[in-house]
Amino acid sequence: MGVVGVAAAVVFAGAAAGPAGAVTGSGGRATGPAAAGSTAAAAVSRGTAAVVGTSRMVHRPAGAPTGVRLVPLAKPASGSAAGRRSLAARSAPRAVSAGVTGGSVGTVLHSFDGVTAVDNKSASGFDAEPPDEGVAAGNGYVVNFVNVTGVISTIAGQRLHAPFYLNTFFGEPAAANTSDPRVFYDASTRRWFATILEYGITAKGVFTESHVDIATSTAADPRAPWRITRIPTSNLNHAGCPWLADYPILGVDTHNVYVSTNEFSNITANPFNGSQLYAVSKSQLVAGAARANVVTYQDLSAGGSLAYHVQPANTYGDPGVEYLMSSLDPNSTFDTRLAVWALTDPGAVTTGGEPTLSVTITASEPYSAPPNAVTPPGFCSGSLCGKTGSPTTGVVAADFDAMQEVQYIHGNLVGAR
Repeated sequence: MGVVGVAAAVVFAGAAAGPAGAVTGSGGRATGPAAAGSTAAAAVSRGTAAVVGTSRMVHRPAGAPTGVRLVPLAKPASGSAAGRRSLAARSAPRAVSAGVTGGSVGTVLHSFDGVTAVDNKSASGFDAEPPDEGVAAGNGYVVNFVNVTGVISTIAGQRLHAPFYLNTFFGEPAAANTSDPRVFYDASTRRWFATILEYGITAKGVFTESHVDIATSTAADPRAPWRITRIPTSNLNHAGCPWLADYPILGVDTHNVYVSTNEFSNITANPFNGSQLYAVSKSQLVAGAARANVVTYQDLSAGGSLAYHVQPANTYGDPGVEYLMSSLDPNSTFDTRLAVWALTDPGAVTTGGEPTLSVTITASEPYSAPPNAVTPPGFCSGSLCGKTGSPTTGVVAADFDAMQEVQYIHGNLVGAR
C-alpha cells in the first residue's frame, strides 16, 4: 500500500472507443466475445450504496487506539496458480511509451509540508506506518489525507484548521481499522470525492469484513459538510469469504465515481480473488440521493491471470467510455504488456443499466518490479520495536510494478507505473 514513484509514462493516442472483447451479463458469470489476446471474464451485478451520514473535520475523539499500527500489505503470491500467465497471442495495438527523462522544468509555485507523522499522532493518538497518501487540489484548496489523518490547506500552504481524524470524518468508530485514503477534486461538478477502506480483523489476524466509504462534499469548499456513502465489499457470495477489499483505487469521469479493489482472504487456500470494480452514479452522489446506483464487476482477469491493481482513469471531457489500465506481471519479475480496459456507455449506471466492460492486451516498453530502496538508517522507538527500541537498516521494500496513475486528457490515455 503506497505509491513509490513513477517509473515510466505510457500514452495511448487517439483513444475514442472501447477495445474489442465485450463482457456482458447480470448477476452471474459473464460471457461475450473476446478479441485475440484478450481475456474477458467478470460477474456483473447491480445494486445500491446507501448514505450513512454527513461529516465535517473532527479531531481525535475518546476511544481512539494508541501505540503503533502497521498498515497491512497484501499482494498476490509470486508464481501462484492464480498469477501465472498464458502464452496467448498478444493483440496488435502498441503503446507510445517514453521513459522519464530530463526536459523543460516548470516553476515551482509553492512548496509546503503535507500531513506528517506528528500530525497523524496528534489527530489519531497512534503512529501508522507506512504512509498511504491521497492528495488533490482545486478551487484554491489542497486536501491531503495520509493514513488516518487529514489536512485542508490553501494552495499557498496555509492550513485552515488542525489535522483531523479520518475515522470520524468517514463516520467510522474511533477504534476501527482504516487505510488507503484517496481524494479527488472534480471540476465539472465542483465537488470533492474521497474514499477509505475499513476492515475488521481478529487478534489472530483473520479478516472478518470490509467496506469502502465514499465521501462527497456538498460544496466546492472542502470545509463544508460531506456525505458518506458505504459500499459493502466483504462479498459474502464468494468462496472463502469474508474478503478484504485491499487498496481501493479512485477514478472519476463525467458519469460515475469508480472504485477498484484487490480482493484477499486469509482463510482459504487461494487467498487472491482478483480485482473488483465498482461504478457508482456520480450525479446521485452529488445530489445526495439516499441510495446511489452501483454496478459491480467481480473477479476481473486479463492476459491469462487474475487482474491486480486495475487503475481507473480520471477522465476529462466525455469520450463515452471510461478507461482503466493494469500491468501484467503476475510473477513480480518482468513484462512488456499492459491491460487496457474500457467501460462503454458509463451513463447507464445512473439509469439502472449495466455498462459493458472489455479488455485488450497491448505491448509496452519493458518494466519490472523495482529493487529495494536504500535510505539512511534510523531508529524505531515504537511499541513494536521492544521496550528500548531498535535501530533500522534503512532498506525499504519498494513494493510492486503496478499501474499507479491513469488520466484521459484530450483524447490521450496516459498511465504511469
